[in-house]
Amino acid sequence: MHYLRLTKAAATCRHVKRSMHGTHMMSTGEIPEVYGRELVNLRNESRWTFLNTLFSVSEACMYMQARFIIVATYLR
Repeated sequence: MHYLRLTKAAATCRHVKRSMHGTHMMSTGEIPEVYGRELVNLRNESRWTFLNTLFSVSEACMYMQARFIIVATYLR
């Protein structure tokens, strides 16, 4: 199943530091397995979106949860 992903990159090295897949907060052990040393490049890739305020993060979390409920409901 394809999940929406919310990730937090470290400010200094732009590697994925924290991540949620759907409503599941990934552990620190799971993140390197999925992302490895992948760089977050906001300038050249459309797959990353910059969330610059706590309001944006809250909006993204609500969207992910609503999307998860909709997908879970229709894929039963």
